[in-house]
Order: sequence, then C-alpha cells, then structure tokens
Amino acid sequence: MPASGVAAPVVAASVVDSGLARTALSYVQQRLVNWRGEGDESVAPSLPGSSAISVTLRFDGQLIARSEALGADSLEAVVTRALAQADTKIPAANDALQVQARRQMQSRVVATVELAGERLPLDATTFAQTNADVKPGVEAIVVEVGEQREVLFPLRMLHAGDLPAQAIISSIAQLSGDPAMPMPGVIGQELGDLRRTKAVRVFRAPVVQMTQLTPGGPGMLLTRGSRVVALREVNLAMLTDFRERLIDHIDTRI
Repeated sequence: MPASGVAAPVVAASVVDSGLARTALSYVQQRLVNWRGEGDESVAPSLPGSSAISVTLRFDGQLIARSEALGADSLEAVVTRALAQADTKIPAANDALQVQARRQMQSRVVATVELAGERLPLDATTFAQTNADVKPGVEAIVVEVGEQREVLFPLRMLHAGDLPAQAIISSIAQLSGDPAMPMPGVIGQELGDLRRTKAVRVFRAPVVQMTQLTPGGPGMLLTRGSRVVALREVNLAMLTDFRERLIDHIDTRI
C-alpha cells in the first residue's frame, strides 16, 4: 500500500473488441468452406490489439483440432495448422463417392475462436495463489521459461479440467523439460522462486470467445462456454429448451 494509505488501483488489461473476434471467426468459416473444395480463397484479417489466438474445431461434438499462437498476425498460420490436424481425423477419399462423403463430414465441423487481449504480469508468489488471481474460463495464461513460451486458453483449460495452478505447473514442466522444476509448497521450486532463479514469467490476458453452435451457423459470443443470458430471459420454456439441447449434446459424446 502506498505511504498515503490509499490502496494502489487494480490494473485492468485491454480486452479485444468482440467484433474483431467475429471477423476472425468469419475467416475461419470461409477457410472451412475452402477446405472442402468450395468458395473463393480468403485473406486473413489483421487483429490489432490481440496478443494471442486459438482456433478449435469440432466434428459432431468431438474435438478434432486445436491450434494456438502468440501474436496478432498469426491467424492464417493457426487456421492452417488446425485444418491439417482435422485432415487426419476425417477419412481420406479414394473415389467419387468417398469424396462426396468426406465433404459431407467436413460440412459438419464447427469452429471456435479465442482472442486474447493485453497481457499483464501475474505476480503470484505461489502456484495456489494463481487460482484466485486468474479468472478460469475468462482469462488466458501465458507462460515463459527462458526463450520458450506457451499460451493456455480458457477452452483448453476447461476441457482438461485444469485450474490455473495446475495448467501453469504443467506448462513450466513441459517448457523446461524438467517435470520436477515446479513443485508447489517446496522452497526454491514455488512460482516466486522460479521467477527469480529460472527466468519463469507468467501473464494473464482477458479473452473474447466466439463460436458456432451449429455447422454453418452464425458466431455467438460466449462467456465461460455459454451465451450471456439476461435474467429476464430465464423462464420455463428457455430452461426446457436448454435441457433438451444439453441432452442432445451429451448424446453426441456417448
């Protein structure tokens, strides 16, 4: 606390405009059309203010590709890598009938785009403290160990069921090549210690997430994996509809 006794203001990171996320998703949707041999080629838009990008592809509810990168000008490369991953999950075509079947399967792929805004240092001294400092499902985490870097987006952490602390520990272990380097509660191996002795740095960044709920459908802005619902919208009909869609979603995973 400053000498005046007034608490220092909490620094808020700049958030990417949701319209930019919608533009990014539109580009991914066009690339999906190109992927199945249709439509005109498209040019990746610039994403000013974005510090990192993630593209996730699903087929009938199943994750088939995820590609992430740091930097605002990497959307084209991220999508290209995601489509290359998806190619390995969709059966190859050897004749005209298989080509048609493959295109039909490709048309059922849906995309999600996550854009991270301004990065702010995460100053937690312990791994456990990061669970309180990072908003799960809302903020991305960037981990640096020397020259090695990794970005951890909310959707990835939610899918893995990882809290921020576990995600950071796993990332440090992977980037350093030493699983024993990050050890919660061990002197010399806590987050604050690694920051001082092993060139470990951790950041958080607010994320805007735009997704397709149905193949070919429009993008929807999500928070923690669901649409923001005004209280006035909550009624029996809406809850019944949600129940039925949830059942259908679970059915695709059984």
